[in-house]
Amino acid sequence: MAERARRLPALCLAIGVGLWSTAAHATRDYEPESDAWNGLRYALSTAREAHVTVELLTVLDWSRLGDDDIVLLLSPTAPARADDLASFHAFIDAGGRAVVADDHRGGASWVGAFGIERASGPGAINDAHADNRAFPRLFPTKEPFLGYNVREIVLNHPAAWTVGRVPDGIRVESRIAFPDPQRLFIAEVTSGSGRVLALSDSSIFINDMTRRFYGDKQLVANVLRYYCTADHCRIRLVLPWATYRGRFAASRRGIGGVREGLRDAIEHVNAGMASLVAGASRPLGRRMLSLGLVLTLLASLLRFARARSPALPRFPPRAREGSSLLRRIAGWLGVRATGNFREPMQLLSEHLDSLVVAAGIAVGMGRGPSETSVALAERGVLPRQTGERLLKLRDAFDEERVMGADHRVSGARFAQLAREVEAVAGPLRALAPRPEGTFEEPGTGAPITHEET
Repeated sequence: MAERARRLPALCLAIGVGLWSTAAHATRDYEPESDAWNGLRYALSTAREAHVTVELLTVLDWSRLGDDDIVLLLSPTAPARADDLASFHAFIDAGGRAVVADDHRGGASWVGAFGIERASGPGAINDAHADNRAFPRLFPTKEPFLGYNVREIVLNHPAAWTVGRVPDGIRVESRIAFPDPQRLFIAEVTSGSGRVLALSDSSIFINDMTRRFYGDKQLVANVLRYYCTADHCRIRLVLPWATYRGRFAASRRGIGGVREGLRDAIEHVNAGMASLVAGASRPLGRRMLSLGLVLTLLASLLRFARARSPALPRFPPRAREGSSLLRRIAGWLGVRATGNFREPMQLLSEHLDSLVVAAGIAVGMGRGPSETSVALAERGVLPRQTGERLLKLRDAFDEERVMGADHRVSGARFAQLAREVEAVAGPLRALAPRPEGTFEEPGTGAPITHEET
């Protein structure tokens, strides 16, 4: 008994040290540099792979936002204040883009005014990871951009969105739904000139989900790139514990910036006149005044033109909404090629088939794509080199098809095939009107090539 009494203080000390150590190493949710299960480090690594620069914010100053910025509100801890909501809605209406990822916290308050409400749960679940209904699985096969390269998504105790009364002038669309189509995992809002992507489960961003489930990692990349309009883009990620300040003012790059730009030009001219008018009475002064006015006016107009005309992006994924194929190609090009490009390769082959069949019909060879390819090449309808290239492409696609469902097509191989298709596409288009879904930059005719990584 005495021996047990002597051991008791040591045992209590060991337990205390263990509890202290556990508390010391515990991290709050979404810590950016944390490797813990609930940290954000792996999602940030995924962002770099997807060519997205993430600016982490613990303070969001609305006055520093432009109407072409992208903001991610990650699991806001507290409901939004009225003045912050006013700035948020002004930002969106002016053309801003936002992603609101909720986690049973304050995220619902940011999207409530759009008619989106948070339900208690996803409702009926048809499939779940390890048969645990707290981890439902979704299969977003019908969403061309968000669902790119995503066979399944595993969620973690998710909430769900429902759509209530939507105010006039606002549109809410389902992007990824639960089995009950009235309960949404991802909804998109259009308000004014801007968009909001609302996620009902932000846990897809934590290390445990992105490391364990490839579909979650790919979805994170797709969400981060959803509003990107260039190969590389920047997102301001507002951390859950962030504070807010300032008020949003419409950017001069926005639609409403014409008056401000003209006002700037007038102010510059006035400033130039004031600085030169003192010497206007002399001949040299008059010449200097005239030159100064011309240069000042040109500088003002140039400044205004730059503010109104941002550089055209190389890959504008959301601008290609007229073609389902081009939306998917934009997704493939926007995400780093570390995955399997078998599905893109199959659609590339179908794209070539459509070009061949259209050309064949135009010249009276209305047969299947394989027979038409041979006929176009052997009958001299196409230039000899193009015909040979077309037949080699047909053989290459046939070889890829017979490799089986588990065969992996690399990004480099996909890029090679895409370049070859583009090389034969021109002569084929010359024989027939161009079908939808060709691989060109809008307005330039320049082929889109895949960047090897």
